[in-house]
Amino acid sequence: MADPYPRVSIVTICRNAVDSVEGTLRSVAAQDYPVIEHIVVDGASSDGTQTIIERYRDRISHYTSELDRGISHAFNKGIAASTGRWILVLNAGDTFIGTDALRRIVSRTGDATRIVTARSRCGGKSLPRYRIRKELGLILQAHLSHQATLVHRDVYSEYGGYDERFRIRMDFDFFLRVLPREELTFVDDWLVNFEPGGISGREFLLHWNEGRRALSKNGCGALARIQYEALFVLLCCERLAQRYLP
Repeated sequence: MADPYPRVSIVTICRNAVDSVEGTLRSVAAQDYPVIEHIVVDGASSDGTQTIIERYRDRISHYTSELDRGISHAFNKGIAASTGRWILVLNAGDTFIGTDALRRIVSRTGDATRIVTARSRCGGKSLPRYRIRKELGLILQAHLSHQATLVHRDVYSEYGGYDERFRIRMDFDFFLRVLPREELTFVDDWLVNFEPGGISGREFLLHWNEGRRALSKNGCGALARIQYEALFVLLCCERLAQRYLP
């Protein structure tokens, strides 16, 4: 009989996140799922973040605070320290929607798929804005919500972790690499809240350029590249409209 409550490792990375990390720690601690392993990787914060983390030490399974080589490296450190069957990355500032969020998404796992993804809410918007299905093509599938995605630990073992050459699009690169070879289950439910204004939002051109690099690295063809550029143009138009239109 399948284990109804496989262990879930939640990896939280942070650096100088004194204003946001407590909400994440509290949100994980409030989950009613019975077998959670919380991994916290701090990048040697100097602003009081470590003091806040210490308040939740009894709910944290593994904690390190040391300099790292960037976001991808911190992700990989957290994954390497985890022991759960399923791994979810929930960064400082991200919070679960409801105390039963993990229970809801884990109930959709099974033997047929090793990646299960749901929706996030960001500034009143739903990410992704569409139902993810294979017919949409790789580009739209790979633009899933990283914060609302369970990945089986064997996927990381087989395909490797996050490429440290990417500063912010390491998740897009990872899913471009993995999704052509793995089944994906989409759960039409909101799992996580995350605040706008993260590094991807601040570094808009870097976000775009690293996406193009990820496409090239993973051998994506002309059609995929055209789709990507079209998405970027639409996003630019949306941002301009939000800034200049009443």
